[in-house]
Amino acid sequence: MATYLLTWNPKKFIWTDIQDCVDALYNTGLHTGRWSCGNTRRIKPGDRIFLMRQRQEPRGVFASGLAICDCYEDEHWDPIRAGDGDLALFVMINFDTLLNPDKESILERNLLLHDGETASFNWDTQSSGVSIPDKVAAALEKMWANFIARKDKEPITSDMAVMLPQEIRHQDVNEFIEGAKVRIYVNAYERNIRARKICLEHYGYECSVCGMNFQAVYGDLGKEYIQVHHIKPLHTIGKQYRLDPINDLRPVCANCHAMIHRYNQNLSIDELKKIMIEVAGSGA
Repeated sequence: MATYLLTWNPKKFIWTDIQDCVDALYNTGLHTGRWSCGNTRRIKPGDRIFLMRQRQEPRGVFASGLAICDCYEDEHWDPIRAGDGDLALFVMINFDTLLNPDKESILERNLLLHDGETASFNWDTQSSGVSIPDKVAAALEKMWANFIARKDKEPITSDMAVMLPQEIRHQDVNEFIEGAKVRIYVNAYERNIRARKICLEHYGYECSVCGMNFQAVYGDLGKEYIQVHHIKPLHTIGKQYRLDPINDLRPVCANCHAMIHRYNQNLSIDELKKIMIEVAGSGA
């Protein structure tokens, strides 16, 4: 999995419906859109994408998501060049965060220039589709997660806030996360911080399968730590699907989450509970 920076110059392209896109993401937990990727054809499904506003203040990172397709050619985004028959390269993105720089704060360029690891990268590039080195991407992910968490007043202790780009992602709305010894599938709905917050405010921080509460086991270290599982199989979701954080998401511990998705399956919470009861009853 690679990380790429796409850029937006409002002086050249006026994003007239950006607030509608922001609202759609906030209300449904997911927004999909396309963006110009400059001259690169290297972006692949599952690659991490950050969008940065350039040439107009405030300048900085204002969106993130996952690529869901290979780069493709289409009519140029500039109407004049499109009229001349020019084409441009695009990539489709499942956004997990999208901010309107004219209405809310973004992760500004100056902050990126003064952080140790991110300071080594050229954040003034006007090119779209620039590859971000792994170490810079890891630092950016951490800074971005902290920034969004502060905006949403979401405790940074959640596992959503510490996902780093060394996690391996694949396919359209899937992320394949590899830990030390556990592999699990997490989709973009589970990654959305606002949807996660609504889910956990409703259900709390106990695993819906085994009942584990990290704070009860680890004290303050485990406070408000839990993963969130999207219970609807992804193949049943259409393009018009709207996420309901209470009906569609459940808190689960990492072990149960791994078992739900092991061997590329999607066990229901009740099915996994039944397995645990049967194993406990057998004395295995």
